[in-house]
Amino acid sequence: MDIIYNICFITRKRSNEVEVLMLFRRKDPNRHKWNGIGGKIEKGETIDESMEREILEETGLKVRGMSFRGIVTWNETGGMYVYRAEDEGGGLSACDEGELAWKPFQW
Repeated sequence: MDIIYNICFITRKRSNEVEVLMLFRRKDPNRHKWNGIGGKIEKGETIDESMEREILEETGLKVRGMSFRGIVTWNETGGMYVYRAEDEGGGLSACDEGELAWKPFQW
């Protein structure tokens, strides 16, 4: 099974509440769904390098504490590496992939 995707859930703390950055995707395969930040691993990249690139491309954010949290697979045909990170601050950039929004963790 080839695992060619990654996803990261970026959190921040605001007024004693934890928020998670979500992306409302414009493109398939997850069009019109909220999801974390991520994408395909490009040839020649390590998994960590790919995750760092995807975060920067899709959000413009710098993160800290990026850590591998596991692997999600589906139907023994594919999967994705799952990461978590914390926002270091700064503004979000426009994203070609869809709408970025900070959501309450409980959301």
